[in-house]
Amino acid sequence: MAGVSLSFNPVSQVVPLAGTGTVSVEVDAAAVGLRGFSLVVQVDSTVVRPTAVQSGALLQALVSPCDDVVLWIDPPAPLASSTTVSFDGAGLGCSVDGPGAIADLEFECLKDGTSPVVFTAFDLRDSLNVGIPVTSTSFATIQCGVPISVSGESWGRVKARYNDAGGP
Repeated sequence: MAGVSLSFNPVSQVVPLAGTGTVSVEVDAAAVGLRGFSLVVQVDSTVVRPTAVQSGALLQALVSPCDDVVLWIDPPAPLASSTTVSFDGAGLGCSVDGPGAIADLEFECLKDGTSPVVFTAFDLRDSLNVGIPVTSTSFATIQCGVPISVSGESWGRVKARYNDAGGP
C-alpha cells in the first residue's frame, strides 16, 4: 500500500480575536480502506484554545448501517495551557477511501498572534487493524487578530489607494 499524505485544510487562515475557526485534517487518495485513526495535534496555547473535535466530511458521508465516531482523548474543555489535542476516530462497520477530511478541529483565538498547527503523532488503521503508512504530513498556521500593516504610509497615500480600488 502506498503511503498516505496527512494534511490540514486550510493551511493558513486569519481569525478575529475571540473568534472561532476550524481546521480540517485530510487524507489524500492513497488512504484506501481507512477504518480508524489516532492523532495528536500541537498548537500554541497562548494564542489559540481548541474547543471541539468532530468527524470530518469523509466520515460523515458514511450511511447506514455504518456510522462514525471521533473521540477527544484530552479533557473536553482543555485549559488555555493545553498545547496538544489527542483524538481518535473510526468508521463503525465500514471503511472509507480518501481523499477527504477525517476530522475537524475547532478553536478559539485568545490573543493577537500566530499559532502553528502541527501533527506530533499519528496512526492510521485499516479494517484488519493493520497500520496504514503515512509518508508525508503538513502544518497549518492560524493568525489571530486582524493583520495591520506596519509600513509607514501617509493618510493621503492610503486614501488614494482606497479610491483607486473603487471605494467611495
